[in-house]
Amino acid sequence: MGISKSKLTSLIDEVKEEADFESEVMERLTTERMEKANELNEEVKEIVRGLRQGQKEVSDAKLESMMLEITAVMYDLNDELTYLGSQSDIGKAKKNEKYNEAISEVSGTIPEKEAQAEDIVKTEQSMEDMFKRVYKECKNKLDSLRSSYSAIKKIYSKRMKELEVFREEFKGQRGR
Repeated sequence: MGISKSKLTSLIDEVKEEADFESEVMERLTTERMEKANELNEEVKEIVRGLRQGQKEVSDAKLESMMLEITAVMYDLNDELTYLGSQSDIGKAKKNEKYNEAISEVSGTIPEKEAQAEDIVKTEQSMEDMFKRVYKECKNKLDSLRSSYSAIKKIYSKRMKELEVFREEFKGQRGR
């Protein structure tokens, strides 16, 4: 019993088409929420590339500005995550409600009822899964921003400590 090449190709095309549609929807949902975070991430990458290529050091003012921007964006992203979580919860509740209605309306054995109900709520399940993935992607980007913030803060703190040491040494030399 061999696999039919045409059926397999057709199935692959069908899966790709559905995945492309879901990706498009997810991209729209994440892009709306992540635009500023993505811009900041690109800015951080650009600075890192510049430092690796031996370009001029980043100014303290630029580091301060980035820390403030990242903090503001993280604040907004927390709000977005809360909103996405609410949407996901509402989607899940709607799916469960429709599933329960379907279970009570269809006939057959319990396994047959469950199979029919699951088939009826496929769209709602896809929506719930998409919201979960969008939430996870936004959460991962928020975590990445936190890491960037932490790294920038460490660089800035190191500079401030070096400056303080220099000031103390300078005071010590003037006092002699």
